[in-house]
Amino acid sequence: MQNYRIETSVAVGLGVVILIAIALAVLWAIIRTIFRLPSVIAFASRQRKRGKGYAALSRGMIAAGAGDARLAANRRWRPPNISPTSRSLCS
Repeated sequence: MQNYRIETSVAVGLGVVILIAIALAVLWAIIRTIFRLPSVIAFASRQRKRGKGYAALSRGMIAAGAGDARLAANRRWRPPNISPTSRSLCS
C-alpha cells in the first residue's frame, strides 16, 4: 500500500465526521425499522381485532339493554349504513 497523506482543515474534518455520524444514524434507523416491522404489524393486527371485539360487545350490550335478545345473540348484525343525505333516525 502506498503512503497517502491527507491534509485538511479542522472544520472540514469535523464536517466529514459529522456527515459520517448522520449517515450511520440513518442507516441504523432503517435497519431497526426493518427488524421491528413484524412486531409492528402484529401489534396493529391485535389492536384491530381488539377493536372489532369491543364493537361487537358494545352492539350486543346495547341490543340486550334494548330488550332484543335475538339481535343481541346474532353475531352477524351490523349497524345500518347511514349516508349524509339520509333523514335523522329520530324523526
